[in-house]
Amino acid sequence: MNQGSNAIYRKQPYDKGHLVPAQTYSSNPNRLRSTFFYTNAVPQRPTFNRGQWFQFEKRIRVYAQQCTKGPQSGTLYLITGTAFGHIQKNGRGMKKVPVRHLGRAGKKPYIAIPNSMWTAGCCVRPKGIKSFAVIGNNVLIKTNILMQQIPVAGLQGILGSDVANLKIGTRKVDLFPGNRACSNINNDLGNLPSG
Repeated sequence: MNQGSNAIYRKQPYDKGHLVPAQTYSSNPNRLRSTFFYTNAVPQRPTFNRGQWFQFEKRIRVYAQQCTKGPQSGTLYLITGTAFGHIQKNGRGMKKVPVRHLGRAGKKPYIAIPNSMWTAGCCVRPKGIKSFAVIGNNVLIKTNILMQQIPVAGLQGILGSDVANLKIGTRKVDLFPGNRACSNINNDLGNLPSG
């Protein structure tokens, strides 16, 4: 199995960006170290990774504390992923854009550069469920990042468009198949707390 390396990132305008943030998974040294493996990293533009994406990661950590602590504590399920289209200003669907690579395409190892990234979360408490999703474009120009919080059902629709554009599967995307209530629009969290 070939994997990316630091050499691929050298002299490139990309961060080795985490899928699971190091701060989120830092309860012990082994967990923290595990976030630095390439299976948990994708090329991210610094304007995206250190900007709006970082701000939402902080807000998600604050919400994780709210979900899992206190008298009505619950469990927060988080999923983070990549997509290869660009989200639009209205938050509907994906615009098909070319997939680029870090390293020489066709010559291994190389890394596909995601055009957008997302996180979906579902807080399951004894007396109810709240869910959310965030998505943004992994681009250089800040005004084109279009980072936004949307319902999980909205993200599933956007990812369905991405899958259809790539011709890799069906349009039906179900991020929380074990708990369909996480995708119910009536369980949308609204706004994540400030970070």
